[in-house]
Amino acid sequence: MVPAMFRYWKTILLLIPGCLWLLAGCAPNTRHKVLRTVFDGVPPPRPAAATSPAATPAPTDQAGTADPASLRPTGSVHQPYADRECNSCHGTRLSNQLILPPDQLCQECHDPAEFSAPWLHGPVAGGGCSSCHLPHRSEKAHLLRNGGDNFCLDCHDPRQGLMDPDSPAHRQPNGYDCLDCHTAHGGATRFLLKSGRAS
Repeated sequence: MVPAMFRYWKTILLLIPGCLWLLAGCAPNTRHKVLRTVFDGVPPPRPAAATSPAATPAPTDQAGTADPASLRPTGSVHQPYADRECNSCHGTRLSNQLILPPDQLCQECHDPAEFSAPWLHGPVAGGGCSSCHLPHRSEKAHLLRNGGDNFCLDCHDPRQGLMDPDSPAHRQPNGYDCLDCHTAHGGATRFLLKSGRAS
C-alpha cells in the first residue's frame, strides 16, 4: 500500500511552486493580506519610494502654505516594530511566541529604574504594561490603548471606589486630565500625586 502523501505527489509538486509564486509575485499589499490571514502581528508593508512621506507633498491651504495639522505625527509606533526587528520581542519572525514572559519583556529595553518608585501603579508593579499600552502601534501617543481625559476611568471607576469622587480636582466642570496631578507609572506618594499636590 502506498502512503497518502505519495499518492498525491504530482499535486504537491504543483502546489509548492504555485504558493511560492503567489507570495513572491503578488503586490506588497496583497502579500500583506495573505500573511496577516495566517500570522498575527504582521507589520504593514513598507511604502514605495514614490509614496513615502518625504516624496508626498504636505496638504496646503488656499494660500499655498503647508497645513500645520497635516505635519503633526498621529499616533505612535513601538520602535522595534517600526524597524521590523520582530525578534527583539518574538522568538522568530514567523512566531508570535514572546522571548520572555510579558511581565519581564518590557524591562529588557525600558530601564527598570524608571519604574522603581515607592508607590507603583498596579499594572506597572505586576508587569502588566499591556493593560495601558499596545505592543506594536497605536493611534494615541505613547502606544496607549485609549486616549482622552477619561482613559484612566476605564479602570479607575469612581463608582467602584477606585478614586475619590469628592476631591475638588475630580469635579471640574470641563473635565480634567489625570496626569495634571498624578504620575502614570509610579511616585513618592500613595496616590501617585505629583509633588506639590494635596493628598
